[in-house]
Amino acid sequence: MPVSDPAPLPRYAPGMPLPPYRHLPGVTPHPLRDPQGHHYGQVPRPDGPPLDDNNWQTCALYLAGLDLYNHGYWWEAHEWWEGLWRQPATTAEAQLFLQALIQMAVALVKKRQGSPRGVSLLLGHAQEKLGRLAQSGWRGYAGLSLATLEAAMAATAAPVAPAGASPTPGPVLRLEP
Repeated sequence: MPVSDPAPLPRYAPGMPLPPYRHLPGVTPHPLRDPQGHHYGQVPRPDGPPLDDNNWQTCALYLAGLDLYNHGYWWEAHEWWEGLWRQPATTAEAQLFLQALIQMAVALVKKRQGSPRGVSLLLGHAQEKLGRLAQSGWRGYAGLSLATLEAAMAATAAPVAPAGASPTPGPVLRLEP
């Protein structure tokens, strides 16, 4: 019986082209600081109000971060989400949510670097943030359910490949209606 192709990866910010390479610290040019970097001199900045559970569908940095994450640009995704996290007037709930996403993305960078300890520490921090949100009855935010986030963390925690190995597909964060 033929195996069906997996569902295509979603694109939530299709107008943003994906970078020409996935940054791996110490291996590729720093995307923002190195003149050879794919986003040299650019700093991801929000162009609208802070992310919240009511405006996420139009939040360009959030959606671009999801595309980057889903397509294996984990370092880049963490930078885009960090721009939102640092934005003044971001609520405590949104900050915890964004911190968890940032830590999940960096855990995948550590996994690609072959650092099981780094993966474990970062996923522990992300789980702690999501646990704090869940204690208040939170079951999801900005189109992502707690179950989706927990499944992504479980996939990230799977065995670590040797340092420098080709990037393997990571978990996918699919938005829910």
